[in-house]
Amino acid sequence: MSLFAIALLVLLAIVAVAVLGFVLKLAFWAAVVVAVIAGAGWLFGRAKAI
Repeated sequence: MSLFAIALLVLLAIVAVAVLGFVLKLAFWAAVVVAVIAGAGWLFGRAKAI
């Protein structure tokens, strides 16, 4: 394997890890937002029921 191919593979691995981390962070924040909206909606429903 040439040095260029190894460097390319390393670069691809770094990019893949960065993209994966970004996607995971995005999914985490999306889950937080959904949980907050659901919690607020549930609390609002409870307050209206009382």
